[in-house]
This record gives sequence, structure tokens and C-alpha cells, in this order.
Amino acid sequence: MRRAGLLLVLFAGTAVAATARQDAFSRLDLRAGPSWNLGSDALSPEWERGLGVELGVDTPFYVGSLTAGIRLLAHPAALDVPDFRALAVWAGWGRSLSVSRFRIGTDARLGNLRMSFDDPDAEPGIRNESEFTGAVTLWTDAAVGARSRLRLAWSAERTYTDPLLDLGYLSVSYVHSIRTPSWLEDFLK
Repeated sequence: MRRAGLLLVLFAGTAVAATARQDAFSRLDLRAGPSWNLGSDALSPEWERGLGVELGVDTPFYVGSLTAGIRLLAHPAALDVPDFRALAVWAGWGRSLSVSRFRIGTDARLGNLRMSFDDPDAEPGIRNESEFTGAVTLWTDAAVGARSRLRLAWSAERTYTDPLLDLGYLSVSYVHSIRTPSWLEDFLK
């Protein structure tokens, strides 16, 4: 009986792996929308919380999905300091669960945050700062069409600068799914 159970588990695992292999990179979920820095006072009182735009893409991977994106936010000065723009670029991996027309998921991301300060008198190394980031994102989305979804996401992000910056971002995105072009799917596989 144990052997039959073990064979059933192995067969099911092989079937899942084969299905995942066939599905890998088959679809691109393109997303775009506004993003707000809402999660912490790490930048206060010197700068106001930023508002910006986030663009990204997700694709099925063998287990889970790969994600990549960029976010550009402007942070106006609240005190006598220069304004700055923050450009975040990341790649990561995540998992999701579908329930009817809704999905919930989480991603782990690694990336870079480039901060460009509007201070012409500052040295270039200070005026443009680039730091390593790590983030965890929780999201939910709902189908609004055959290939369209609306997504709400919360990202807790740590930027490894001195001092460490722990920031939170809320984003709302329109997600549109397309079939991955065959040349790109072949290249990725």
C-alpha cells in the first residue's frame, strides 16, 4: 500500500512538473499604474511621500512566476533639502492562488534604487545614489475582461543605505495578458 501511495505521489509530481514545464514563459502579464509611498516615515520630515508610476511584467515559471518591474517616484522637499526622484528596478519570483475570478499572491524581489537629487552643487556621487533593495509584495487582483485584470499591491521594501530605509508602497495596476511571442518563449526556455 505504501508503494502504491509513493507511486501515486511520484506520478502526480511528474505530471505537475511536466505541465509547469509546458506552461513556463507561455504568457506575459503586462502591468501599469500609479504607485504611492505610504508605508513609513523614513523620509520625513525632509521629504514628502512620493507619487509615481509602476510598470511591470510577470510570466509563468516552472513553479510560480517570474516578475520584473520599474517604479519612478518624485519626492518633493518638505524642508530646506533638494527634491529627489527615485527609480527602482527589480526582478523576483512569486506564487499565486486563483479563486474564481480573483487571485492572491506574493513576490520576493531583489533590485536597485537610484536616487537622483536636484542639487547642482552636490558632487556626482552624492547627487546620484544607487543602493541595493529587497522587498516582499502581497497582491490581489480580479478579472475585468477575458485578458484583463485590476491589481492592488502592497510592497514592503528595504533599501540598504546608511541609514537603512524601510519603505512601503501601494500600487494599483491594470494588467493585460498576452501570449508570449514564440521567438521570445524559445529564447527564455
